[in-house]
Amino acid sequence: AFHCCVQEKGYNPFYALLLCQLCTIDKNHQFTLRLCMWDALKEVDAWVEAGSVGKSKVGNVASIMAHAWLHGALSLSLLKPIDIEQLGDGGRLCLELAMRGLLQKASVETLASLGTKVSSNDREMKELRAGLVWFLNKHVIPNCKSSAGKRAKDVDGEAAFQPANKQDRIATQARLFLEMLKKCNASH
Repeated sequence: AFHCCVQEKGYNPFYALLLCQLCTIDKNHQFTLRLCMWDALKEVDAWVEAGSVGKSKVGNVASIMAHAWLHGALSLSLLKPIDIEQLGDGGRLCLELAMRGLLQKASVETLASLGTKVSSNDREMKELRAGLVWFLNKHVIPNCKSSAGKRAKDVDGEAAFQPANKQDRIATQARLFLEMLKKCNASH
């Protein structure tokens, strides 16, 4: 299903739904999906150089990744063996698209859950959190073209920022997720 999705001209969410369902049925599928993701992340630089068909593949991998994170089929620890700061153009594009897809659709609870799963104190998780903080600050937040959001009353009557569009939502969610990751770093 992973390879079929990657080969499609446009993203087909059926494959991501199928993969997430398989991952909930059997953890072996989760392991296989992780291996597929790692293999794809090794190839994305070459795909980007190949032109629009390659960029479509990168977009499809990013969409599967975001969907798998959103629905708990994979955790952010997928990125643990990857040196985020050393990603090539294709890897950066793939991770940026995946993070943007995640941030656009994730609830605060989903982001908190993802953050908690990478909050352990071991060296690899600390490096992963630092890489994610760097990546969000360097590639995700600056690339969100902001438009004026609006103030609205939240449930307690306090003024709350309401993103005006998708870009604002992504930037707002990215900043929120950054704070969660920084709190994990500070508590360890």
